[in-house]
This record gives sequence, structure tokens and C-alpha cells, in this order.
Amino acid sequence: MQDYTHVLCLFCKTGKEQSVAHRITEDGVGTAIFPQRISKRYSKERKAYEEIKTALLPGYVFVYLPEEPRPVNWWTFSGVIRPLGYGEGRRDYLAGSDLAFAQWVWQKEGNISHVKVVAAGDRIEIADGLFSRMRGTIIRVDRRKKTCCVALDTSGIIRQVWLPYELVEPVDAPRAVGPQSE
Repeated sequence: MQDYTHVLCLFCKTGKEQSVAHRITEDGVGTAIFPQRISKRYSKERKAYEEIKTALLPGYVFVYLPEEPRPVNWWTFSGVIRPLGYGEGRRDYLAGSDLAFAQWVWQKEGNISHVKVVAAGDRIEIADGLFSRMRGTIIRVDRRKKTCCVALDTSGIIRQVWLPYELVEPVDAPRAVGPQSE
């Protein structure tokens, strides 16, 4: 993979991540990656769960741009809704924890293996890789697939993510009483 100097995050139609990433890379604009994880899906034919790759962040594509990026109208790429930015109407390169996350995705070439999380009721702390020490709130839990939707405690662009879980222990808050979805 070639080097990059700037990273953008594009918000796309869910399910179009692969086609958007492929077209951006093929057109030579930059290298586009959408992070993927292993997910389990029930096969009616086999009557068993099978592992498939799915988008870790549905609707998000990271674009790694060369030193002198050419001006690009992102809306010409089918499936792109808009480039994300930090201010009202601004389209900025990623910075801070968003850039660190994008660099981690680059190092993993978009293939994110199982991420361990520790849960404390609604509050969690992620205990593996770049995510380590990030905290958030579990919004939904899918016990069959052993995944949870986490609203991250961040002011960055990425605020919600589905993560597989392996360990569940209290972090800093008592367990909240309430329904959890399956």
C-alpha cells in the first residue's frame, strides 16, 4: 500500500461501502478502505451460523490521500452522501482520535479482528488495540452474535460502532436496569 498524508471520512449509503471504496481507489483519487469485521449469519440451507465479513462501521469509508490531493467532487461517486467534517459545513481532514483510528485501520488494511470489550451494564471500556481505554455506552446487545452497539464517549466523527465482545466486567457505573434488545 502506498503512503498517504491526509485522510478523509466519507459518509455513504449503508451497503455501498465496498463499491465506493473500489471506485475511489480505481479512479486513482487515493486509497479507500472501509473497516470490516467477521460477523456471524444464520444460513437456513446449512442450518448453522457461518462467518462472513461485514462493515465494522456501516456507511463509513476512509480515503487516504497522497501529498498533493487533487480537488474531488465526492458526490460524483455513486453511494456517497457527503464527506464528514468537524465544523458546520466544513470538510476537514481527520485529526486527533479520528485520525488515530484511521491510521489503525490503515495498518490493519481494513481487516479488523475480534475486539475485546469489558462491559459494566450500560458503560464499557474497550480493552484491545487502538480502541483501548475508550469508553462508551452499550445501546444494544445481540447475544446470538456476541456483539454490542456502543455509543462512544467522543467528540469525533465516529460516535457509534458495533463490536464483538468477549469479557464482561464492571468498569465505573452500576448496571442499569432496563430492556436490552437481542
